[in-house]
Amino acid sequence: MRDTENPAAYAERWAGAPVKPLPEREGDHRGLLILALAVMMIGGLTVFSPVVSRDASRDAAAPSNRPPAPPVGLGSGLLAKLLPGGQSVTVRQDFRSVRNDWKDLQPGPTWIHEAEVVRPGRLRIWARSEGLTDYDFEFLGQIQRKSMDWAFRAADGKNYYAGKLAIVRAGPAENAFLIRYAVIDGKRLDRVELPLPVTLGRNIDYRVRVSVRGQQFLTSVDGVQVGSWSDGRMSRGGVGFFSDEGESSMLKWTQLSERDSMVGKALSYFSFFTIHPGIRQE
Repeated sequence: MRDTENPAAYAERWAGAPVKPLPEREGDHRGLLILALAVMMIGGLTVFSPVVSRDASRDAAAPSNRPPAPPVGLGSGLLAKLLPGGQSVTVRQDFRSVRNDWKDLQPGPTWIHEAEVVRPGRLRIWARSEGLTDYDFEFLGQIQRKSMDWAFRAADGKNYYAGKLAIVRAGPAENAFLIRYAVIDGKRLDRVELPLPVTLGRNIDYRVRVSVRGQQFLTSVDGVQVGSWSDGRMSRGGVGFFSDEGESSMLKWTQLSERDSMVGKALSYFSFFTIHPGIRQE
C-alpha cells in the first residue's frame, strides 16, 4: 500500500479526526495487483501442498549434522517455491560442496575446506552474484583469529567494498569493531572503524547481514543493526570472502537474495514471521 503513495491507505486514524478519501489514481492499481497476487498464491498452497510436503520429508531425512538452514520469511519461503523463477531470487551455499561456484579475484592463500565449513584465504566471489546491483547478503561464521572479512559490489580484485567484524583485544569489556572501507584501483580508501557496544568472542557463531540498496549499505549482526554508510563509486558487483594476513575465520553457510527484480520485489511483501536472535553478549 505504501507503493500507491496514498497516505490514507496506511496512516493511523486518530480518534475524532475525519479522513477524506483521495481520488483514485492510475498508480493505485499496483496495490490491488499485489493483493490479487497474494490471494492467488495462498490459494495455490492447497494445490501444491504435495510438493511442499515432499520437500519437508526430504529435509526431515537429512543428516542431523548438517548446518542449520538460515531462517527466511514464512511467506517468502513458500512463494519462492511456487512462483516461476522464484529459485533465482534467493540462493544458498552451505559449503558441503563448493564446486565451481567461487571465483578467485586475487592471488594469495587458498581456501581450506573441512567437512561442511570453509576457511577463506584470498578474495573469492560467488560467481552467480557477478553483475548484481541490489541484494541482501547473509552468512553465518566464526572469528577464529582477529576478524571475519567479506566483500560486496566486487567488480574485480581491485574494485570492491569490504567489511570486517574484528576483535581488537581480549577481555570482558567492549572489544569489537565493525571496519569498512572501499578498494579502488587496488588501493584501500576511506577506512572507518566503528566500535560495537558488545563483546564478541572467538569460535562463536555470528550471523551477519549486509543489505545493499543503491548507494546505501546497512550491516547487522544477529539481527541488530551495527552500521550504515553510503557510497556511489561502484554500482554493481558480486559478494565474497577473504582473510588478510594474520586473520582467520570459519564460514558455515551464506545466502544471497536479489531484490531488484520484479519477482524479488513481490516476494519482499510476504516476508512474515522472520525471527532474528539478539547479539550474544558476554
